[in-house]
Amino acid sequence: MKTLAPSDLPNLPREALTLVADGVYSMYEISSGEPRYVLIASRRTEAYLLSSRGDFLAPVGSIAEIQIGTPIVVIGVHGGVRVSAD
Repeated sequence: MKTLAPSDLPNLPREALTLVADGVYSMYEISSGEPRYVLIASRRTEAYLLSSRGDFLAPVGSIAEIQIGTPIVVIGVHGGVRVSAD
């Protein structure tokens, strides 16, 4: 598992960072020569290739085509403790 802060992905929208931090979206490092990531949304039906700075590069046609690597955890998005009322 690799930990990133919002400053590591400055071009990824805050909303996407929050969804990754909350576990709604998942993000993985992929091997492509330089650090790149894939963001997987909506029950694994949508995926987007991201640059190392969080720029959206392209939608991914099929998740099966990608060699998914290390899972990414985003920390420091909420700026404090979150309390769930569940």
